[in-house]
Amino acid sequence: MRRAQLSRPAILSVGSLLLLLAGTDAAQAYIDPGTGGILLQILAAVGAAFLFLFNRMHTRVRNLFSFGRRKKSAQDSEEK
Repeated sequence: MRRAQLSRPAILSVGSLLLLLAGTDAAQAYIDPGTGGILLQILAAVGAAFLFLFNRMHTRVRNLFSFGRRKKSAQDSEEK
């Protein structure tokens, strides 16, 4: 049976990652309530931007496929 061989850059990358993780101590960090509020505000802004972008793209795609029907309905309303 043949063994799978890793390339040299892959071995160096994995080795470097293991050395980096082995050499770190536990972080003694504290996030105060103000920072938590800012993080929640950022998440809310990203969510609102995503919804706005999704709505714009949905409208553009819908208008792209309803191009002929939109013209006919506008002409029908002018004739009445």
